[in-house]
Amino acid sequence: MGRSADLTLEGVGYRYPRGERDALREISTVFPGGGCSAVMGADGAGKSSLLKALTGIVPMLSGGQLRGRVRYGQADLAQHRVSTITEYIGLVLQDPASQVIGRTVAEDVTFGPRNHLVPREEAERRGAEALERVGLAGFEARATAELSGGELQRLAIAGVLALAPDVLCLDEATAELDPAGADQLWTVLDELRNSGMGIVLAEGDPHGLLPRAEHLVVLDQGALAWQGSPTEFFAHPEQAAALGVRPAPMPQLAASLLAASPGLRRPGRLPVSLQETADWLRETLGGRRPPSPATDRVALPSVPAAIELEGLRFSYAGGPEVLHGIDLTIGAGEFVALLGANGSGKTTLVKHLNGLLRPNAGRVRLLGRDTANSQIWQLAQLVGFVFQDPGHQLFCGTVADEVGYGLRMAGRASDEIRRRVAEVLEFTGLSDVAGQNPLTLPRSRQQLVAMASTLVSRPQVLVIDEPTTGQDWNGVQSLMSLVERLNAEGATIVMISHDQELVAQYAHRAITLSAGRVIADGPAATQVTTEVTRLWAELFGAAMPPPRDANEAGQLLAAAIREPR
Repeated sequence: MGRSADLTLEGVGYRYPRGERDALREISTVFPGGGCSAVMGADGAGKSSLLKALTGIVPMLSGGQLRGRVRYGQADLAQHRVSTITEYIGLVLQDPASQVIGRTVAEDVTFGPRNHLVPREEAERRGAEALERVGLAGFEARATAELSGGELQRLAIAGVLALAPDVLCLDEATAELDPAGADQLWTVLDELRNSGMGIVLAEGDPHGLLPRAEHLVVLDQGALAWQGSPTEFFAHPEQAAALGVRPAPMPQLAASLLAASPGLRRPGRLPVSLQETADWLRETLGGRRPPSPATDRVALPSVPAAIELEGLRFSYAGGPEVLHGIDLTIGAGEFVALLGANGSGKTTLVKHLNGLLRPNAGRVRLLGRDTANSQIWQLAQLVGFVFQDPGHQLFCGTVADEVGYGLRMAGRASDEIRRRVAEVLEFTGLSDVAGQNPLTLPRSRQQLVAMASTLVSRPQVLVIDEPTTGQDWNGVQSLMSLVERLNAEGATIVMISHDQELVAQYAHRAITLSAGRVIADGPAATQVTTEVTRLWAELFGAAMPPPRDANEAGQLLAAAIREPR
C-alpha cells in the first residue's frame, strides 16, 4: 500500500448478516489523501458502516457481502487482512468503551503496537506521545474502569494514534468530549493533518468541520445523497435539516433574518462562517442595534425548592474526595443545565438525587424529603433518570414491556399498566413500535424509549445525562421538544450536557462544576459560549445580553432592520 494515498469507493454496497436492508447502497466517492473529509447523515444513514468499510472491518469481521471495491491508492482492501490495513488506516469507534480493553491507561495505549510486534520500548514511546497529544499525560497508571466518558474517548483516540496510521477515521469523536476537550482534539487533528495524515470524520456537529474539511459526503438510508464542499452544503440550512444534519448556526441565523424581513436583499450565498456573517450584518444593519432578548425564561423566583444540596461531600471507596461541600438549590419547574469538564463531578452529583450514591457528609433533600431516609425505589418514583447510553437501561423484549416494567415492579394493576403505557407511548411518539425490540431501533428512538420508561412513573424531577450523544438532528429536536413540553407542564429538568448551543436554547439556568465545586451559576445564555454569543459580542459588545439561538437572533435583527435609520 502507498502512503498518504486517496481512499476510493467504487459502487460500494453492503448488507449485514440478517440485515433487512442494505446498510450501504452503491456509494462512489473519493476521500483525498492527506486531506480532511467528513461523513454526515441522519441516524441509521450508514456513516459508521462506511467508516468500517474503509478499514476492512466491513465485511471481514462483520460478515456479510460487500459489493463494489474499496481502494487505498491502488491497493484493493479486499486483498489484505484487517491487521495489515490497520497499519495504514486507523478507526476510532463511536463507543469508546468497546475499543478500550487494557486494565490501565498505559496497558491500553500500548496494546495495538505490541500486537503489531513493535518492541516494548518503541511501543511505550509511541504510547506516551499519543497520551500527550490527547491530554492524558500523567494518566498512565489510572484504571480504565475509572475514566469518565470523555477520558475514555481520548484514550481510544490515543490507542489508534499509537499505531501511527496514515489515515485516521473517527466516528463521532467529539460526542463524549467537553468543549475544552473537543477544542483540544481539533488542535490535535490539525497537527496530524499538517504532518500529512489523512482525516475522515463521521461527525454530527458542523462547528469543528467547517473550518477544516474540504470534502463532505452526506448519506441518506445508505445511499449517497450529497457530496462536495461543506461550505456549499451548509449554506442551505433547510437542505441540511431535511437530511437529518444539524444546520450550521450562521446560515440558520441568516435564513431566520431573511424570512422575517421580506424586503431584505438575499446574498448570493448565505454566509457560513462567523466572520462572513459579521461583515454582512454590519453592512445590512447600518449601525442599527437589535432589542435585548426576552428574559422571561431565565428565572423562576419564589417557587418551592425541588432539589436542595447542603454541604454535599462524596468520595468513591478508597479514592479522593470528588464533591467538595456543594450547596445548591433548584426550584420546582426550573430547567437547569449542569456544565463542566469531563470528570468535574456532574454525573456523580446527579446520582445522589435518586439514591444511587449516598453522601459521605451533607444532606440531599428532594421535594422536601431527606434522601437519607428513603429507599432507591421510593426516590425513583420522584426522580426519573435517563442515562447517556440508552442501551444501558433497555432490556425487555418489546418497547411496550420496557415502558411498563417499572409499573409491574411496583405492583400496579394490569389495566392501569396498559392504560399508562399507551398514554406515554402516544406522548413520546412510540406507539408505532410498541411491539418491536427496543435494541433494534435507531439510537434516537432508543433514547425516546428510555425517556418513556422513565415518564410512565410520572416523576416530578427528570435528570437527563448528555441527551444528544449519538443523536442525529431530527432525534435531538424530537427529544428536546418532548423535554421542553414536560418542563412547561411543571416538571423540573436537570440536564447534563456539553452541547453549548443546546443549553443556550433550552435551559433557564446553567450551573458549572469544576473539580467537584460549583464555580458559576446564572442564566444559561450568559454561561455558555456559542457562535451566536460570539457574533453578538463582536457586533454589539459584551454588555448586550445574547439571544439563546440562531432563530431568535434572526428575529431580533429583523426587528432592528424595521426601525428607521
